[in-house]
Amino acid sequence: MYCIEKTTEFDKWFKKLNDIRAKAKILFRIQKIEIDEHFGDCEPVGDRIQELKINYAKGYRVYFKEIDRKIIILLIGGNKSTQQKDIEKAKDIWNKFKKQEMETSKFDIADYLDNNEMIAEYLNTVLEEGNEADVITAIGHIAKAIGMTKIAEETGMSRPSLYKALSEGSKPQFSTIMKVLKAVGVQIHIHPLTT
Repeated sequence: MYCIEKTTEFDKWFKKLNDIRAKAKILFRIQKIEIDEHFGDCEPVGDRIQELKINYAKGYRVYFKEIDRKIIILLIGGNKSTQQKDIEKAKDIWNKFKKQEMETSKFDIADYLDNNEMIAEYLNTVLEEGNEADVITAIGHIAKAIGMTKIAEETGMSRPSLYKALSEGSKPQFSTIMKVLKAVGVQIHIHPLTT
């Protein structure tokens, strides 16, 4: 499991991004790195900085630095059209960080799940691209974003039971998942698979 940190530059870039589907895909990719240490489509761009490719729409990119196989620092993001400029900016940010001219803060997916549309898009992305453990982790992030106390009250569960049900490696009952989804204000729709 990785500890994910972010720069203010990454935070600003992500918050300004208007494509909520892209944001959901980026959050899920970061979740996969954090929990499963799975990077997916990723390659070095120089100075030991990596480029995480999100193959959707404009070809979004996230530039990061891995430290001691324990910490990931999210430097900045961009897309295919600004790739070279973004790589240079990522290198500049890393150099400022090394000189202690820039600090990082903990990255928390819940901080970006700030409205119902974002929550629904994130959960749909995880349902489409992830597995059952990913879905439970995502529901945990959503519950944290809304507030565990509020979710516990609305589901009739105690906070400790809720944390246990949504913790890594847990296998909650389907009825628990449905209660939590209702409490966070989303529902599951079934559609036929397209080939």
